Amino acid sequence: RFIKSAAAANGVTLSDKGILEIWATELNAPKAFAKYVATMTHLANWERDQIGLSTDATLLIAEVAQCLKAWKPGAQLIERPSYMGISGQEYHLDFDFDGEGVIAITPHHVAVSAAIKKLLDIKSRPEHSGLRVMAVLDDRYDSKTAKREGLIMDALANVWLMSRLEERAGLTSRAN
Repeated sequence: RFIKSAAAANGVTLSDKGILEIWATELNAPKAFAKYVATMTHLANWERDQIGLSTDATLLIAEVAQCLKAWKPGAQLIERPSYMGISGQEYHLDFDFDGEGVIAITPHHVAVSAAIKKLLDIKSRPEHSGLRVMAVLDDRYDSKTAKREGLIMDALANVWLMSRLEERAGLTSRAN
């Protein structure tokens, strides 16, 4: 889905065989080639940004969605809202939860750094300066690192540890 979306933004298609294609007349070949290269650059940059990230990020996002729905069943939950950063880069947060952006991240330093850059770019744009963001940090496997990274994220977002969100949603109970 990501590859199809990235390709479509440049007029490139992903075939059923997994081949990126763009068709053009001979006269428009240079423009089509530029669009193809732009797509490949976008995909390469995305791949570089994923180095060191957990492959369970999709699962974490799904778990956060489940918790948010259980916590506030009547709240509006929009997936992948889009925001333009001051740099001109378009970003997606994981959710818009009743007007508050939500980003789900692991405590891995690469994930935290990428989230900080994304939020800083978005919030530096004047129309997003007042944007409220909830950063859900997965503390279930390494609570010490999550708490440390949460201190850094707290400068840009309201940090929630995943264990706290699960508790608030009624999906777990804290042992006394």
